[in-house]
Order: sequence, then C-alpha cells, then structure tokens
Amino acid sequence: MSLILGTWQLSGDSYGPIPLERAFEILRKFECSGGLLVETSNSYGLQSQSERVLSRYFELHKESRLRVITKVGNLPHIGRSMPQKWDYEFITEQASKAIERFHDRLYGLLLHSPPVEDRSVDIALSALSALCRGLRLKIGVALRTTSDLRYDSLNHTLIQYGTDILTINFSLLDQRALLYSQRLSELAGRLGTRVFARTVLNFGFLGNPELQLLEFFDHRNSWSDNQIALWRKGSRIFSQLAFENQLKPVELAVRFAASFPFISDICIGFLSGHELVEVQSGINMGPLNTSLLDKCIDIYQRNTFFAH
Repeated sequence: MSLILGTWQLSGDSYGPIPLERAFEILRKFECSGGLLVETSNSYGLQSQSERVLSRYFELHKESRLRVITKVGNLPHIGRSMPQKWDYEFITEQASKAIERFHDRLYGLLLHSPPVEDRSVDIALSALSALCRGLRLKIGVALRTTSDLRYDSLNHTLIQYGTDILTINFSLLDQRALLYSQRLSELAGRLGTRVFARTVLNFGFLGNPELQLLEFFDHRNSWSDNQIALWRKGSRIFSQLAFENQLKPVELAVRFAASFPFISDICIGFLSGHELVEVQSGINMGPLNTSLLDKCIDIYQRNTFFAH
C-alpha cells in the first residue's frame, strides 16, 4: 500500500490560494517521506495551474525522483460543472501536451471523469493506448462516480485496453465500492490494474468534522448546506469511533481504505506536514481488525451520508 499525492490543492482554486513556496514545501515533504507518485489534471486550476506548479518544481529540483500521473478530457472550467470532450483527436492532443510538459517524469495518463453510458471511454482509451503504449506509459480512468462500475460495457472496455490504473471514490462516508468489490478484484487480478482510492478524507471532513470552509476558492462551498451537514454528522460519528479505539480520525479513515485487497494505493491531497504524518501513520498501521472494520461498515449501512 503506497501513498500518492493528489495535487488539486496546488491549483489555488479548490482549497484556497496557495503560495508557490508552500506548494513546493508540500511536494518536498512528500518526496522526503519516500513518496514517488503525484496525481494531477490539466483542469486543476486556471491555465492548468497544478501542472504548471509541478513543472516549475521539477525545473528547480532536477534531482527529484517524483513521477506524474495526469488526467485529460476536461475543458477549462470553474466550479463543479465540467465541460468535456472525448473525440480521438482531442484526447490525443491533450495527451501529447502532457507528454511534452513532463517528458520522462510522466508515469501515466488517465481519462478525467468520462461518461460511461456511451462510447466515450472506448474512443478515448483507444487514443491513449495508441499514443502511450509505445512510450511505455500507463493508461487508465478516473471514474466520475464509483457507481459507474455497474455498467458491464465499462468493464469490457477496461479489459479490452488492458487498463493499468483505475481511481475511485472510497471512504468511510462513501463505501459504494464495496458493491463492486468482486469486479474490482477481478480487474486487479486479471490485468494487474492498480486501483487508487481517492477522497479518502472526504474533502477533509473525516480529519476534522468542524473544519471551517473558506469564503473564496473553496470548492466545498458548491455543495448544498444539507450535504455539508451530513458529511459533518458522519465525520463526527467516525471521529468518536476513532477516539474509542485510540486512533486519530485520519488514521481510521486511511486504515479503512487500506483494509480492502482491491485497493492498491491511496491518493490524498494533504495541505501540511502534520497531515502527511497522520496519513503515513495510518498506512503504516495497516488494515483494521475485523471487528472495527465491521463497525465502520455497519455505521455506513445504518446512516445516510448523501443528500438526495
């Protein structure tokens, strides 16, 4: 189980403005802790700000061993509404730009939240496969929603193109992946697909249910008050469970995701060295014992953490 650094927070338009020096500090702390992979997107921030920060970091730290996974398919946007384009030529163009930007630091390219009801994934993966296989780059899909796994057509397409990486939302407050654990296990076993768990801390609420949202450039403000209230409620329940078991809330959240064999890696966008220490502590502790894991699942099944 390894930690992958998510870099949406480096864009400055998701968790508040971030000075370049602080962004570099986050990257340095991650690398010094042994981290190797960072995950980003060309749509994180205006003018691909997150990718630009990474490029600048590599210019100044040529000895860095970090490698990059980036996502393509989105058009420039602000907020939760994501205009997208999935034709072969556009995906090839975006992927080529990523290859040019990161060169040998690029590890893989993912489709960023594609619709799976049509042939978008098929067309876009064929473009990535044609471009990346000769360069020995990994290809994959960052699912729009974990519930997309219900489509048999998606499973067939992932197998057809030998998908290397799949990222899914998976946390104490979003356990939908358990409904598709057999499918995920089959992909991991048959293709060697790495399944990344993202939003493991549910936008920070699982680390601190009382966290205060920023007034500007905080994507969490785009969610309804009811949804925020439900996330706070659930996070308080799990924080109490962590306390009862002599764990920090972050440790419980991380160890929960690490308790399932179909999860290969955990992707978290920490904002401070303190958060990194707690995340690493959870990973080092390993999976939860069966009794505590069952309690986590039972709490989820007896509550509603999604606003309808």
